Amino acid sequence: MVGFITSVRRKAMVFLIRFLSGQLTAELDLDEITQLEVDSRDQDRKIRIHVYDHPLPDAKSGPRPVLINWHGSGFLVPALGSDAAFCSTVRKSTGMIVIDADYRKAPADPFPAATDDAFDILQWVCGFSAGGNIALVTSTASCQSQSLTAAIRGVLALYLVTDQHKPPEEKKAPSPIRPIQPFVANFIAECYIPVSIRKDDPRISPTFTDVDLFPQNMLFITCEGDNLCLEAEQLASKIHETGRNVISRRFDGVAHAWDKSVKAGTREEETRNEAYMIAVEFLRENIAV
Repeated sequence: MVGFITSVRRKAMVFLIRFLSGQLTAELDLDEITQLEVDSRDQDRKIRIHVYDHPLPDAKSGPRPVLINWHGSGFLVPALGSDAAFCSTVRKSTGMIVIDADYRKAPADPFPAATDDAFDILQWVCGFSAGGNIALVTSTASCQSQSLTAAIRGVLALYLVTDQHKPPEEKKAPSPIRPIQPFVANFIAECYIPVSIRKDDPRISPTFTDVDLFPQNMLFITCEGDNLCLEAEQLASKIHETGRNVISRRFDGVAHAWDKSVKAGTREEETRNEAYMIAVEFLRENIAV
């Protein structure tokens, strides 16, 4: 049971973090998306989604593959729509249906609320940073769920956290650029992970998941300036050793979530566009068929 003072402190800190993260919001092209609310496992509670579903002019008739995107948030920040540029790029470049899905945030809704919402979206369909963690957890757990009729053919994970067990103070970026400060990472974990849950629980830390449960096709994108870089690359290497199709690409000279605040004509914009096209090619080759 969280004490009153602790609860007030958390709420104040989260308010500040959300205020400072205002730049994560993005302008939406309302002509490109359909905004929906779908049923959750809880009566009278809906999950918001943005659907990018305009087929390409030369699209074949019949079912199309679906990409489900979960935005980054530090498990705290409401940021549905912050990946609009990525979702639009995928839709226009592959013809896939893209579902940009929301999920509940801590501290009001700690683990497993976010992953529960992800499962509910997967079931409704038939699946970045915190969002990348959720995608990995959902993809592996779905292999053990008989209730899911959708086959997850691959996962894209950008600058994700994979190991909540390792103390943030021990996580070092290859070449630090605005790394996530340990006190911030510790606060996020305090809000998101209940005291009853071990931090090496695979549902929290995909690093500790049985590698045989991961999908066949996986793309990891990491950032040289990010102190989550090495743990994601280590997991990618471990999965690759099983014979799966795993691509791991590090981008030099950029920070965690660099793609969310780029300015036109900058190197950051060039690397964002390159990263998104790597994702598009991965989808074309492995998913969008």
